[in-house]
Amino acid sequence: MEMPCSIHDLFEAAATLRQLCRIVYKDTLGEHHAVNAIPKDWRVLDGVEWGFFESEAGELLEVRLDDVVAIEAGDRLES
Repeated sequence: MEMPCSIHDLFEAAATLRQLCRIVYKDTLGEHHAVNAIPKDWRVLDGVEWGFFESEAGELLEVRLDDVVAIEAGDRLES
């Protein structure tokens, strides 16, 4: 399963603008989790797209992009 284009577009726009987002994703058990984070980068590793996010606490999060259910853009961070 691939990430829907609309979510992918939001990911790229938020990363470019350094926007804090609410990211909803499902874990390996199918349970949904939400976190506030800034999308940083995405990569394909072994044929799987991964998103890298910086949480509000400054932790790096790695989430399979096909596990992302929603990205809701928030405020732009000043550089």
